[in-house]
Order: sequence, then structure tokens, then C-alpha cells
Amino acid sequence: ANDNFTKNILKTLLAKMFKDKNENKKALEILEEQVAYFAKEKIATGVLLSWYLIAEIRLITNGTQFALDIATKALDIAQGPSINNYYFIALYNKLIGEIYMAKQDFESAKVYIEKSIFIAKQFNLEAVLVKCYILYAKLFQELALPKSTLRPNYIKQALKMFQLAKNISIVNDHAYLQKLIKDELSILTSFCKLNGIILKKNAK
Repeated sequence: ANDNFTKNILKTLLAKMFKDKNENKKALEILEEQVAYFAKEKIATGVLLSWYLIAEIRLITNGTQFALDIATKALDIAQGPSINNYYFIALYNKLIGEIYMAKQDFESAKVYIEKSIFIAKQFNLEAVLVKCYILYAKLFQELALPKSTLRPNYIKQALKMFQLAKNISIVNDHAYLQKLIKDELSILTSFCKLNGIILKKNAK
């Protein structure tokens, strides 16, 4: 049908499928081609999507700094005056927060996660917001790993983030998001059981 835009978006989604199957080499080969194509055609959405997937893969395969360089560069472009794509601004802030968590820089991670939450709320990006709250819960869980007097408060904050995620309306209609929350919450529950921490149900 000579619809080159759809064809190349589908190729990018194929790369995501390879990524999800941990076939990262195949995914990167496709994504590098797609960045070149979308850049040549001046299709910002395609470039930002491809870079996002590349940064996610690089975080796994090449370490935090490589991924951070890509994500930071892409965020600058996403929030530039000629593009100003709020969806990708929110996504990249979340991803950078995740990268800083992997670097054990929790203060920086907190800053970027909160930026993503703010943008997602402002523009009603519910799916992004759910994932941001889950990531924020994981941050508090990381902070709770060392024994300290603050541990109960970190657990309480983590539970609060999971509850906020559950309360977003999009969750009711998406089994994937429901499972994501359930799986991550079960990790927190197991951690608390191992450490003799009693969780209060329906934490607010």
C-alpha cells in the first residue's frame, strides 16, 4: 500500500517484540536502522520511540552510563520547542529515574520519577502514571533494604505508591497492568515476610 510510515512503525514494534523475548541483538539491529530512517524522514515520534527501546536494551546489555547518555540526549530532543512531546518527556523521565536507581543514586532517581509523575498527571497519561507509581514503590523498597529506623516509613511509602497505582482508572480495564502491580507487590510482601515486617492492608 506504499504506507512507509506504518511499515517502519511496525518494524520498530517487531524490534520491541525481539527485546521482550531477550533477543537483544536482533532488536538493536532493527532499531539502529529505524533511527536512521526516522531521522532522515524527520519523523520525531519514530526516532524517540526507537531511542527509548535502545536505551532500555543498553541498560541491560551495556550498563547504566551508556543508557543514561542515550536517554538524556533523547529527553533533550523530546522537550525541545520544535517537538515538545509530553508523552515521551514523561517516558524518558521515568526511564532516567530507573537508570539512576540502577546506579544506586536514589536522590536523582526520585527527582526524575517525580517529574514523570507530574507530567503524566498533567496530561492524563494514565498508563505511564501507573508505571511511575510502581517504579516509585520499587525505589522505596530499595531504600528499605538496609536496616534502619526509617525502614517502616519506606515500606509505608511503597505501599502507598502501589495503592495509588491501583486507584488509576485504566487499571480496571487492563489485565497486564493488574498483573504488573500484583507481581511487584508480591515482591514487597515477600521482603517484608523475610524481615518480620507486618503489612497493614489497604494502606493509604
